Amino acid sequence: ECPLHSRTLQKASLSEQQCECEPGYYMSSGDVDGVLFCERCSVGKYKPFVGNLESMCVECPLGFYGVVTGAHNVSDGCTACLPGTYNDITGAESVEGCRDCKKGKYSVAYGLGAASLCTDCPQGSYSASVGANSSDVCILCPSGKYGTAVGAYMLSTCMDCANGKVSAPGSAGEYSCVGVDDVGVIPKEASGILVGITI
Repeated sequence: ECPLHSRTLQKASLSEQQCECEPGYYMSSGDVDGVLFCERCSVGKYKPFVGNLESMCVECPLGFYGVVTGAHNVSDGCTACLPGTYNDITGAESVEGCRDCKKGKYSVAYGLGAASLCTDCPQGSYSASVGANSSDVCILCPSGKYGTAVGAYMLSTCMDCANGKVSAPGSAGEYSCVGVDDVGVIPKEASGILVGITI
């Protein structure tokens, strides 16, 4: 008779060696008597096919972490990291495998597999928050300053306009600084498009 969670793939099989473990299990002889039995694939892995090799247990992919033993597929054995986090290793065994996006970055997507996939706060803004899941954390450089860097995380990255010049909040370059005495319009940046606002 085949061990629990296994079966033969051929009719009239004569040996226990012909028993194949079900998806989610692999064949083991871990007990003291050397008796074969089907053991669950560990947390962080899944096994979609019938077979006996432990190597058939596949690691949860990048951006995911394991939640149960004996999983048959990704959907029942692996959970995606939440927005604002990423996981750059396979086979993570818990949510601790999901790391926060760093300062100056955010993410709105599930299951990011690398830190580089976190989105930078745009020019003209900065953020000191970690694990951010919205662009709302990106704070605009104040009026009279501009920021050229993406992914900035300190107010000090916002540079002052030259004396006698002003700029709108969130300005992305020195070109946004204008002289109040010479020009009655301050460039205002909205989604990367310059529009004029009268002062």
